[in-house]
Amino acid sequence: MLFRNWAASLLFTLHLGFNSVTAQNEPLKVTFVSTTFTYTSESEDPNIPAIVDKAVSLTDGKIQPTYLRMSDPRGWKEFLSQGEICLFDKIKTPERQKVAYYSKFPKDIYPPQRLYVRPGVVSQFENVKSLEQMLAETKLVIGIAGSVNYGTDIMPVIAKYYHRFFVLSSATDHEATLDKMLRSKRIDGILRSGAADWAGHKDFVQIPIEEADPAILGYIICPKSDRGRKIINIIDEAMAKPEFQTFILKTHLETFHQSEHVFLRKQFEEIYGNR
Repeated sequence: MLFRNWAASLLFTLHLGFNSVTAQNEPLKVTFVSTTFTYTSESEDPNIPAIVDKAVSLTDGKIQPTYLRMSDPRGWKEFLSQGEICLFDKIKTPERQKVAYYSKFPKDIYPPQRLYVRPGVVSQFENVKSLEQMLAETKLVIGIAGSVNYGTDIMPVIAKYYHRFFVLSSATDHEATLDKMLRSKRIDGILRSGAADWAGHKDFVQIPIEEADPAILGYIICPKSDRGRKIINIIDEAMAKPEFQTFILKTHLETFHQSEHVFLRKQFEEIYGNR
């Protein structure tokens, strides 16, 4: 009887051990949520973000991804309440770092934000040095996209003067929509990143913005949990591979106008090293 109990206990222990090993070897099912409206992928599927998918493909099968789109408010609500999804294209803030693990490397590097205004309103900017001063001292209306994060210093200004902005809450191509509104004089200016690749930028006047970050970095983030930490560790390993870093630089150079390439290469060298 003693031997039978011992044997049964041994079999049970081995069974648990086998299940544990099997579970450890199974890929982590991860839902990556985009709160932006447009991105491209190698597969040419508009629903697959190319850079995230490239990182996942280099995890040696450790992550099984699903990709979804949500509005920015809903994405954050799901992130904070469910603790099961990961977001991307998110800038670092002290508040967010309390609830999220960030990838070591940024997924996206954006050139500085630029304010473009109609030539007819340029005279109102003669003594203006910042976006906040412009909003405080003029009645001009600036168009922005609700799904875009404009940087750590600009976003507080937008929050403070939110009623002064025209906020485009939903559009599959917000840049084209805001361009049309600016041309039709429905708004006086727009904020854009990397505007040199915008065909209409020569028709308007660029105004320097003190609050513009030198570069806007967007990261992959996961909830602050053991599972979230494990996912980020796997993503970090993939993003550290030369194959990924070659791909991400190539993707950025193809996305932005040639006039931004010197800026982008310098940023990549500082972040990733000379690849």
